[in-house]
Amino acid sequence: MRRMILVPLLIILAFFAIGGGIFYWFYNNYVYYSTDDAQITSKIINVSAPMGGTLTTLNVKLGDVVTAGQTIGTITGAPAAGASGTTGSSSAVNIVSPLSGTIIQVPAVQGQG
Repeated sequence: MRRMILVPLLIILAFFAIGGGIFYWFYNNYVYYSTDDAQITSKIINVSAPMGGTLTTLNVKLGDVVTAGQTIGTITGAPAAGASGTTGSSSAVNIVSPLSGTIIQVPAVQGQG
């Protein structure tokens, strides 16, 4: 009697497990997009520092959309020595985006010098 209940119960449980596995596979393949060989087909622009110094502000992160001329960071240069040997004030230069687009890589961190 016990065996007559256990075998059909295990068969039904196996069908539910197989059905759940198939549902999980279909759900992940149709709801989420994945690829192994993604490529960027637009123009990639490297933005470099116009002078040496410390990156004091970094206003963008990965995935941000920027417009041409938008300030993406600020570099503060080391104080320059004056003609009489006294130190002058440090200069800050804004780093601007040369064109509109999406940030795909940020290899710098705030405070990097």
